[in-house]
Amino acid sequence: MQLPSEYKDIQKLTGCLAALSRFISKSGKRNLPFFKNLRRASNTKFYWDDECNMAFEELKEYLGSPKLLLQPKSGEVLQLYLTVSEGAIRETLFNLVYGSEVVLPAEAGLPTYCQLGFIEEGNEQRMKEQLNFLDELCDQALYKMQKYKYLMAHTYNRRVKNKQFKVGDLVLRLFSITHPKDKDKLSPKWEGPYRVSKRIGPGTYELEKMNGDPIPRLWHPSNLTKYYV
Repeated sequence: MQLPSEYKDIQKLTGCLAALSRFISKSGKRNLPFFKNLRRASNTKFYWDDECNMAFEELKEYLGSPKLLLQPKSGEVLQLYLTVSEGAIRETLFNLVYGSEVVLPAEAGLPTYCQLGFIEEGNEQRMKEQLNFLDELCDQALYKMQKYKYLMAHTYNRRVKNKQFKVGDLVLRLFSITHPKDKDKLSPKWEGPYRVSKRIGPGTYELEKMNGDPIPRLWHPSNLTKYYV
């Protein structure tokens, strides 16, 4: 990381810090001098004081030496803590494989219902019997996943305006698609007309010019609009 030398460098720095804020402890306090400096500076005048310089050096030192809660040792068993979003299948991978939820050592002493109602006698036999329901549990998780995907697709498709064209319809196509480098404020939005020569699918069409010459590519309805004579 280099010290900012112009106004654009300050903008880049604050943008990067905003993206990394969730990974930096007390990011608001650490980044406050930079955002204050961004308000003081302007496109024609660069402003950088000692407070920003000190905060910049502290930030470099913090990012260069990440803090670890515990140093891992060779041969030691590492415990993995998994969380699953409730919107999809509401199950953890451990439960889908072994038929039960894993309990962390930190959670073993918590006064939960599972802990208070635990009976050690016959627990191993009940764990084995629980494995018989693994197939049903996986089927339920698959059903929840498919239902979640259907709801997501239904919500998205409900907002989409579906355009349908017939063979022989006259349409216009977006100018920015065929001339991306020539687009400016004075350029037209649509060009044409063209004729729909073939319908490949519900969202794919082939076009041809008015003289019958085919256009060598497929077109999506979002890039077309109907032309009225």
